[in-house]
Amino acid sequence: MVLSNGVKITWKVPESEKSKKLQRLLSRKEKGTWKHKILKHRLQREHEKTTNIKKDIINKVCSLLYRYKLIAYQDDNFHAWHKTFLSKSIQHSSIGGITRRLSSNRRTPVKVVDRYIPTTQTCYSCGHRQKVELSQREFKCEECRIGINRDLNSAMNMLKVVGVDCSEGLNPMPAEMEIETLNKLLDNLPYVEYSIVEAGISLFQ
Repeated sequence: MVLSNGVKITWKVPESEKSKKLQRLLSRKEKGTWKHKILKHRLQREHEKTTNIKKDIINKVCSLLYRYKLIAYQDDNFHAWHKTFLSKSIQHSSIGGITRRLSSNRRTPVKVVDRYIPTTQTCYSCGHRQKVELSQREFKCEECRIGINRDLNSAMNMLKVVGVDCSEGLNPMPAEMEIETLNKLLDNLPYVEYSIVEAGISLFQ
């Protein structure tokens, strides 16, 4: 997740080794036996721990987003992504849980950008559209020759779609107070990393 002010948050809550071990043991036990029931119960408790970690991350990330005056995100088809090579990444991140939480909140105005708008393939500066490979993490406009982080470019395009004026360029980098907020909300969360995306625009030949 990359915000238009340069904040980048990544998290991935994988299946625990204990959970994998319990699944292997469970598959070897006959259904209906007391050993099968015990292992199934232990596995459910382990899954519950993972689910609680994901819920805590969702709560903290949404708490951060609610501090902004407007939230805009793209209505990506996460269900279809589960059928691709990205399925594990989507499952481990629970990004769908955040979008569901945002869609039902009443604290901050939320704008949803249509999934078919090519925010990733369009230059936020000049509007030129070009193909961008999934592995390409920097958007290099073939028209105005600027280079910018791929996700940051997409975030700026979302703001333009919902009517936020981006004519003066990128939003300023987070103030020290906002960095302190990130530290307070996310610093002690397991599996979560956050950083600041380089907001400067580079020119290339």
